[in-house]
Amino acid sequence: MQFCDAQFADALPPLSCSIVFNFVYWPLVAVVAFDRREASTCARLSADIAYLRTRRGVVKILAIGVCNSLNGLLQVYASSTTRVPGALQPILLQSTLLFTVVGSKLFLRKAYSKGQLGAVALVAVGVATALAPFLAELAKGGASTQLQSGPLWPLVLVLGCAPNAAMVLVQESLFDDVPAFSVPFLLGLTSLVQAVVVGLLFWTDLVPSFGTSADASVFGSHLTGGFECFFAPASSANPARCGLCAPLGLVFVFSYAAAYFFGGKVTQHASANLQSLLATLGFFMQIYFWLALPTVNAWAGGKSYSTLEIATTSVALLPIGGGTFLFRWCEPSTARERALHNVAADGAAPEGGRLTNTLLTINEEGRP
Repeated sequence: MQFCDAQFADALPPLSCSIVFNFVYWPLVAVVAFDRREASTCARLSADIAYLRTRRGVVKILAIGVCNSLNGLLQVYASSTTRVPGALQPILLQSTLLFTVVGSKLFLRKAYSKGQLGAVALVAVGVATALAPFLAELAKGGASTQLQSGPLWPLVLVLGCAPNAAMVLVQESLFDDVPAFSVPFLLGLTSLVQAVVVGLLFWTDLVPSFGTSADASVFGSHLTGGFECFFAPASSANPARCGLCAPLGLVFVFSYAAAYFFGGKVTQHASANLQSLLATLGFFMQIYFWLALPTVNAWAGGKSYSTLEIATTSVALLPIGGGTFLFRWCEPSTARERALHNVAADGAAPEGGRLTNTLLTINEEGRP
């Protein structure tokens, strides 16, 4: 979201990014998913479409898309440093891991072994290590930690983490129903729902003291200006800045797709908890990306990192990575994983065949 916020200035970033993403991504889905020469692809797509014709499938696809849009809206609105201090944001964003672990217990009825709980504790130690400079800054009470817009915005940022956790939990539940559901197809469908929902919620950008537009005309100019910056930088109000908009925008689209594809695969073959743990690891590893590209970091409005922040983050990656590996090592095998193993061994399941039987078997086990 850092790219979206800087890229489209005061326009509604999730809407702009959702539209651009769907514009680029869906042709790729069409080429891959609807290649009639691939019999296995056709068989799996038929099973996916059959699931989407059920009420259960429709509800879960809509839920994933809605949660994705709410996560983007709440976090983008709260991400301004005038609303939530920059030193506080990395700390609050770790709420996603807590929501995911607790949500898995409550809604997916997961049972955690001592090894898994120890792994989560190890990750927590790593997170605390990485956040030590930010915690120290908070303790000093400097200007970068002051709540300029009141105490509610940090709460909004934390609440924005809950839909993110809910999204991956519903994904895991969907994969419990249809273990081999196409991840690219799922990403395309839910991103389309996200774009529609964010578009319907455009009015939130007009809410006083919440959005960024004073009225509808300002919102329209922000939105059209963002697209002009992306597609026609030479004619934009700031050609020098907009020159990087299209190339970095495409990088964002492909990075977004890759991140969600990888996250979906992890959830499909393991669990939402492991996906959240890996996301935590990736969150702290991003510091190396910005260090390698300082010009891009400055263009996007990113902060510079101190030697202490680099050192503590580097040290923290060891317990976070180790805890993530340990959690997966202690994670018990599920009916979904066994079904995926069978599908991989036997080839694509025919429509109404193994996948349908697996769906019925898992539902009989009482999974949500």
